[in-house]
Amino acid sequence: MIRLIASLPQDYADLTLASKWRGLTIPEGGLEPEPVLRMLQSLAQRLHDAQGWGTWLAVAGGEVVGSLAIKDVPFAGSVEIGYGIAPARRGRGHGTAAVKALLPLLVAKGVGQVRAETALANPASGRVLQKAGFARAGSRHDGEDGDLALWLWPAG
Repeated sequence: MIRLIASLPQDYADLTLASKWRGLTIPEGGLEPEPVLRMLQSLAQRLHDAQGWGTWLAVAGGEVVGSLAIKDVPFAGSVEIGYGIAPARRGRGHGTAAVKALLPLLVAKGVGQVRAETALANPASGRVLQKAGFARAGSRHDGEDGDLALWLWPAG
């Protein structure tokens, strides 16, 4: 079972240096690479300042196993999300459970549509979204991230 903890910008700095965070363990090898944690810290700061939107940490048992974020403040009831699971904890259903746990929180804040993008080279991430009720809605090419699949929830 996954529970989500709203995270603050300082939490990402703490996660960079620690093997424990708020009494929870961090998987061996860390949660995310340091540049990703810095990006999440910046995103958390910007979103926290914008009406309480933000980022979350996914916890399984007594361990932080991943992170989730909206990529910007929702517009017209729609928002894009991103997520990541610690490399040492992938393939265990944590990603799907975390995304499923996030959806009701977004709906409670007035979001009616959730978007996500996954690298075509990472089909496991697409399966996470598909299992969470998203539908593939197209693709695009990004100069930095390559070929991406576009996903929408609710599906259909």
